[in-house]
Amino acid sequence: MSATTDSPPQASQQAPSAKTGKRRSLLALLLVPALVFAAVVFLVPLGNLVYGSLAGGAGAESFIEDATNRTFLHVLLRTAWISLTVTVVCLVLGYPVAYLAARHGGIVGIVLLGIVCLPFFTSALVRTYAWTIILADRGPINEFLLWLGVVDEPVRLVYNDIGVVIGMSQVLLPMMIFPLYNTMRGIDRSLLSASRSLGCNGTQSWWRVYLPLSRPGVVAGCTLVFISAIGYYITPMLLQGPSSPMFAQRIDSLLGQRGMRETVATEAVVMLAITLVLMLLFRKPLGLTLSASSEVRQQLKARSGRRFFTGMDSYLSNGVIVRAGEAIARVVEPVRLWIAWALTAVAILLAISPFAVISVLAFSDDSYLTFPPSGYSTRWIEAYFTDSRWLAATELSIRVSIFAAIVGTAIGALAAFAIARGGAGRYSPYAYVFLIAPLIVPQTVVAVALLFGFIPVGLNGTETAIFLAYILLCLPYAVIVMNTAFQGLNRAYEDAAASLGSSPVKVTYTVVLPLVAPALVASVMFGFVMGFSDLVFAQFVGGARAETLERLMFRTIREIVSPQVASVGFLFFTAIVVLGLIALFVFRRPRTTAGSAQ
Repeated sequence: MSATTDSPPQASQQAPSAKTGKRRSLLALLLVPALVFAAVVFLVPLGNLVYGSLAGGAGAESFIEDATNRTFLHVLLRTAWISLTVTVVCLVLGYPVAYLAARHGGIVGIVLLGIVCLPFFTSALVRTYAWTIILADRGPINEFLLWLGVVDEPVRLVYNDIGVVIGMSQVLLPMMIFPLYNTMRGIDRSLLSASRSLGCNGTQSWWRVYLPLSRPGVVAGCTLVFISAIGYYITPMLLQGPSSPMFAQRIDSLLGQRGMRETVATEAVVMLAITLVLMLLFRKPLGLTLSASSEVRQQLKARSGRRFFTGMDSYLSNGVIVRAGEAIARVVEPVRLWIAWALTAVAILLAISPFAVISVLAFSDDSYLTFPPSGYSTRWIEAYFTDSRWLAATELSIRVSIFAAIVGTAIGALAAFAIARGGAGRYSPYAYVFLIAPLIVPQTVVAVALLFGFIPVGLNGTETAIFLAYILLCLPYAVIVMNTAFQGLNRAYEDAAASLGSSPVKVTYTVVLPLVAPALVASVMFGFVMGFSDLVFAQFVGGARAETLERLMFRTIREIVSPQVASVGFLFFTAIVVLGLIALFVFRRPRTTAGSAQ
């Protein structure tokens, strides 16, 4: 009798376990497409690059010789110094923007973020092209300084470190603002009120409370900007002088010389190693970890925060730094918001200046590049629509970018769903880090790896090579966006649908997909913009048979000095703005349901 009564409970306990195991196996299968693609197109080429750097020449001896070359070490130090300077500039300008956007919120915050971060979604090549005009000896800045009488002759602002820092700061500023703003949105402003009630003024409250709480955003933003800057390609190629190259310039120069393949591989591997070390040291601020429990993560964060700030407080409580800080706070307090708005105005000016110049040059009537133009017409815009080269390059860029964005979002969304639901078990964090790693590794290094990987199989210079590269470019963004969307879903909706008899597939199509549809569309649009505005992959793995619009613009800038590129950049900047406004209208439009209609 007892055996009879004991059997059903055991069966009922085994059934959920078997059901859970089957569900986990199905989820694990969703990871396969993204993992296989990333392994073949990302990991294998990088492994081949490392092998080539060690196997070429005299092996390890040749590797050490190339890696310790005095010229290369000088380039690395210059690259690190300029990257650090760009990081500081982005922090000084980006922190006030994020602070004011988070402080005011609403329409003020949206406008601030929109103006400053819009450049992130447009062609960096066109923006850098505009800076060559703005910073020229007879450009707007020098003409203004001469008009004021501040200088007697033009100041050299381009083809040197000054131009590179300005251009890269404008391009990378959004990478600083995004993590800062996300962190600041989560800060409880009642803590500032509490510090005020204890006698602190606004500046002291910021120094003692707000700044420490925003530290994760500062670290994440600085790390992102620095890692992106050390491998940046476009701005150094157009704004830096050839006598003082950065890493990307040196790689591009070496690729144009015969017998330098092993040297290129070695220097790319050194840069890869530096990046991996930075990723390891700053993996938490960069979001390269996934904790099993958000509650545990918050507890660890709170404990580490208490240890850090308690130690700092005991070290600095009676120190010179605190007393100096208090004195500065008393002086700055009356004008602290004015300073924040002034720095924000500089950031806005930095963001919109290239677009103002491009918009004027797009309607130039001159045959050569002069600013301001002597006359205005639509001749260069008309020339774009009647030139088969420009139209063919545009068609190729649009087609490849759209398909790559769709494929990248599809496999990225499947992988993100599996990761969010624990499909890989304790290996989910490793899968997540692996899939977003192409976003962190310098794009120049990845492009060199793809170049050396595609040549033996005959893919280099083909549309297929660009297509694969653009999927790899889109995949990390898709995983990040969709993982956030899936993590934010209320599981109660899925459980309710399942309890009513819906199969997992039906639950996915009828419940999950409608809820994450905005994130899917955003991921596709983001992937399309990233691919369409890419130059690095197009330059390294593209060719005459597969020339994208960005590659054609880059070649035109180098060969012909005319407003043609400005007109093309203006057209597509306008198109992206219109698409963004349409998407904003669609996603913010109130939706009526059957329930509300009744």
